[in-house]
Amino acid sequence: MIKWVCALGVPPPSVCRYLCHANLDRLAPEAGSLSREDFNAITQDIWIDGVWRYSRRGRLPQTERRLADRLFERPRGSYAVLDLGASDGTTTLDLLDALRAVIKAPVTVRVTDRFFSLERFRRGPLVEYRTTQGLPVMVRWGKLAMRLPRSEHRWDVLGHLLARLWLANTAWRRGMKPAGTLSLVHPDVLAEPDLVPQVLDCLLRDESLVGTFDALRAANILNTGYFNREELRAAIACCHAYLHEGGVFVVVRCEGRRSEELECGTIWRKTPEGFERVEDYGRGSEIAAVVDDFHAPDLSRKA
Repeated sequence: MIKWVCALGVPPPSVCRYLCHANLDRLAPEAGSLSREDFNAITQDIWIDGVWRYSRRGRLPQTERRLADRLFERPRGSYAVLDLGASDGTTTLDLLDALRAVIKAPVTVRVTDRFFSLERFRRGPLVEYRTTQGLPVMVRWGKLAMRLPRSEHRWDVLGHLLARLWLANTAWRRGMKPAGTLSLVHPDVLAEPDLVPQVLDCLLRDESLVGTFDALRAANILNTGYFNREELRAAIACCHAYLHEGGVFVVVRCEGRRSEELECGTIWRKTPEGFERVEDYGRGSEIAAVVDDFHAPDLSRKA
């Protein structure tokens, strides 16, 4: 195997990097409970539709503290917060704890993401994992696995080739049998009554959420690596619609090595016309100019 791979010009370390991934079956209920750290270690290896699901405890302390302080400035009887692109909900639990430490009124946080579970399909020793919409995510054979529909690394020639060959074998894949559902949300999140999971696409406006929230956090989701400028404008328009007047909007992205990440964020308040910038921290949000330039549609003119 190694000699064959090396003949293709791919050194053995690359084979391990691109074909040895976390065993997603460990997320199955029958596999037993996992700590948040172990759960994170598995889900961070998942790459769905161009987006990583990396998360960990204690990742966003600056954002949590600043968001809590901004909400505390405007006392209310209760607070509703939306966490956009929350992945497995680990950092949402951190946010809820931080808000409770500062705000004594009840707080509810909506935990949102496009994907909260994977469907497992099996045929013989091969296992394929797909989203509930049928999007292939990973295929595994024993300890070897590859991400689908292809590797995220353009230079991973072997991964691209194997993924294309696998997906082209439609007859074999159609013969795979359902083998259970894997939750991508940590059980601690599901057990917390003040956290409400909801499937949400940040580019598509959900009318049921309009004018609902006192604050909205977009952490490691609204950035130029995932979206172009037009898509960012669409997402920002949705965020503006979901907030109360004067609501807090924070966009943050963690930069640097995972062991030494720096939170780079910007906080705004919602105005009728758009957003008013309140503060920057770290190096500020990379999409700050896009948010600053956003102008809400004049609904009275349409009427």
